[in-house]
Amino acid sequence: MMNIIMIKNIKSFKKKKKNKDCLPIQVNQWKATEFRQFLLYLSLVVLDDLVPSKHMKMFTYMQYVLFKIGGFKATPIPERDLQEAQEWIEYIVFQIQKICCTFSVPPVIHNFLHIVNDCRHFGVQLDNLSAFIYENHMGFFRNNIHSGNRKMEQLQNRLAEYLCNVYVQDENGDFVRNIDGKPVLRGFGPNHRTIVTSPTIVKTRMYSTLITKDFVLSSKLQDCWCKIKCGDGELVVKVENFNYDAVHTDTKRIFGRRVLEVSKNRAFPKPDSRKFGVFKLKGLSNVIECWSIEAITGKLFVMPDMVALERDFPNANPENFLPSQIEKFVGEEYWNNSLLWSGIVLRHCFD
Repeated sequence: MMNIIMIKNIKSFKKKKKNKDCLPIQVNQWKATEFRQFLLYLSLVVLDDLVPSKHMKMFTYMQYVLFKIGGFKATPIPERDLQEAQEWIEYIVFQIQKICCTFSVPPVIHNFLHIVNDCRHFGVQLDNLSAFIYENHMGFFRNNIHSGNRKMEQLQNRLAEYLCNVYVQDENGDFVRNIDGKPVLRGFGPNHRTIVTSPTIVKTRMYSTLITKDFVLSSKLQDCWCKIKCGDGELVVKVENFNYDAVHTDTKRIFGRRVLEVSKNRAFPKPDSRKFGVFKLKGLSNVIECWSIEAITGKLFVMPDMVALERDFPNANPENFLPSQIEKFVGEEYWNNSLLWSGIVLRHCFD
C-alpha cells in the first residue's frame, strides 16, 4: 500500500523542504480519482498535525459537504441537505478568498458554488455526475482497437463477443434472465467484479474474497475492515475469512475479530465524528467470531496512525509499515493491543 509510504514521506518532506526527492508522487500527475481519494479518505490521516489549523478546518468542512451530497445512487438528495451543503460551500469559498485570493476567485473555485444546483437539477447524488465510470473502460477500448480503420466496428464486434462470454444465452442467442429481468452471469472472475449483482464468495489458495455489487472485502490487510450491525449497535470487524454455513449452504458467513476500542476522530468538524463514519480504532479481540454477511453495513478504509507509529518506532523505515511487513515488524503484542488505526467508512458502500 503506497499510501502508507506517501504519508511517511510527506512528513519527512515537511522537515526537508529543499529535498525534492522526498515526495514519491507528483501531485500534478494525479488523476481526478486520486484527488477524490485523498480528499475523502487519506487527508484526515496525512494532514493531521501537518497543516495550520485554519487550513485544516477548510479541508474538513469541504469533506463534510461532499459526504452530504456525495454518493453513487441515482436518487435525489433531500432539499434540506442541499441547502445546508450550499451554505457551507458559500462559507468555504468566502474563507478561501480571504486566505489566498486577494482580488478575485479563480474559475475552478467559483464552479464549486454550482455543484449543489447540478445535483438538484439532475436529481442524483454527486458521484453520479462524474465521468469516472468511463475511465474504467479505457483499457478495454485501447486493447480492442488494433488499427485506425473502422474503429467503432471493431469495438462493437469485441463488445458482442465479450457479452456472449459473460452472460448465459439460450439456443436462440438471447440472454437468459432471472426473475428481476437481469441477465444471468456465467461466472465470477477478477474482470467481472463490477457487474456482480449478489454477494459471492471466491476462494483462492491464499485468501477468500467477498464480492458484492458495491465493494470487495477480503482477508488482505487493505480490504479486511468492515462495519457489522450487532443488536442495537454496530461493531468494527477485521475480516479473517468467509465461508458458507455447514448446514445451510445458501447462508454466507463472515469470520473475524472485533475492534475493542472505537473512538471519535478529533480532526472532524462535528462533535462526534463516529456519526459520519470517521473513527480511531485500537485493539483486536483474541476471539474469532462469526456473523452473517447480511449484517455488513459498510466497508472501511483503514490505515495505521503514522503519528503514533513514528512516536513508538522513531528509527523505522517507511517500508516497515507496508501491509506485508507491518504486523511482523511491530510485533504481535503491539499489533493486537497498542496499534492505533484511523478509519473512515466508504460512503458508497451503504448508501
